Amino acid sequence: MGAFEGSISFKTFFVDGEPSEGFQDEFLARMTQTAFVELSPDTEDERAIGWVCIDSPLDTNFTRKSTIFNQYLALSLRVDKWSMPSTLLKAHIKEATRELLVKKNVPALSRRDKDELKAVITSKLKRRIVPSMKVVDMVWNIHTKVVRFWTHSTALCEEFQELFEDTFGMTLTPDSPYVAAKMEGLDEDDLQKMAEVEPEWFIRPPTE
Repeated sequence: MGAFEGSISFKTFFVDGEPSEGFQDEFLARMTQTAFVELSPDTEDERAIGWVCIDSPLDTNFTRKSTIFNQYLALSLRVDKWSMPSTLLKAHIKEATRELLVKKNVPALSRRDKDELKAVITSKLKRRIVPSMKVVDMVWNIHTKVVRFWTHSTALCEEFQELFEDTFGMTLTPDSPYVAAKMEGLDEDDLQKMAEVEPEWFIRPPTE
């Protein structure tokens, strides 16, 4: 889902903080530290998340040319996870269990044997399947401090917010009428009035 094609629905955030002078090189280094790293069947990780170039989800070679466009910084958040069909996993574990029982000549496997067997089977199956991949674009207008993230998924927005803050060292605040008014420089009296505003029905409310 992204800035250049697909859905036009995005979540807006405001950045609290100012980049330091010469921030471009600093940001490139920080993005490299939190870049996406592919899942490996040899590890227990079931999910991976990190930054990739906005025009290529397979590219983590961040350069000024690939990430900074005038006053905009553009990246994509990539999330991969193993989507192991449970029926397939159970079938392989059942078959392997049967073979191991015969080999050991025992009526049942110990908890340790079961855990080890499951780990071995899972690793083997991971080598035969491809993790599912989700990519969501992010565009940050550094001059206006506005960030657009192309999804409304609450869980993904929270992960994005955490990764953004870890990467750039600045706080993200989700958009709201109050936050937008504060960003526009409304005085404290008007902000206080906005904070006290309560929702109102513009049509007849539903009857209970």
